Amino acid sequence: MAGRGRDNVSQPHALPHYNEECDDDDDEFTNKVEVFDITKLRKLVKIKRKRANAAYAELEKERAASATTADEAMAMISRLQNEMSMIEMESNWYRNLAEKKQLRDQEVIRSLKWLLLSHSPEKCLLEDQLRLCRKKSKHFVKNDEKDGDREGLSSLNLGIEDAIEDVFFIAHYIIDRKKTLHPRINYLVRV
Repeated sequence: MAGRGRDNVSQPHALPHYNEECDDDDDEFTNKVEVFDITKLRKLVKIKRKRANAAYAELEKERAASATTADEAMAMISRLQNEMSMIEMESNWYRNLAEKKQLRDQEVIRSLKWLLLSHSPEKCLLEDQLRLCRKKSKHFVKNDEKDGDREGLSSLNLGIEDAIEDVFFIAHYIIDRKKTLHPRINYLVRV
């Protein structure tokens, strides 16, 4: 066994050779030194292996920790990308909704402007009728003051009644016209 240990020992750690002239005590001493050196080398190898294994274990822990950290970072990046795409989809939906509402509002405004413009002639007509009624009533009042008789009052009543009938006729025309336009306005306002 001592010889085998000597073969395994590398050259820098090799034991010194003694001359064959040494006595048995020297051989015994050499064998003890060889055994001691082999034991020492074995212990040293065990220590080195333990250190290497500890270093490998520490390296494996570091690898596992870095892999976990990388997985967590990738999961966070993926989650943030999903949140960002959801926010983008939601903002696009709100933008489209606002654009549609704006288009509807513009349509309502156009319809209301059209209604105002279409009722403008009717308004002018009613104002003219009102002026005419006022003129007739002033005319009849002046005639009554001049004549002072009952005939003037009856003609005044007839003139006023004619004017009132004209106003009612125009008012009914406007109401009928509004009824036909009213569903369209309600539809536009509801939308």
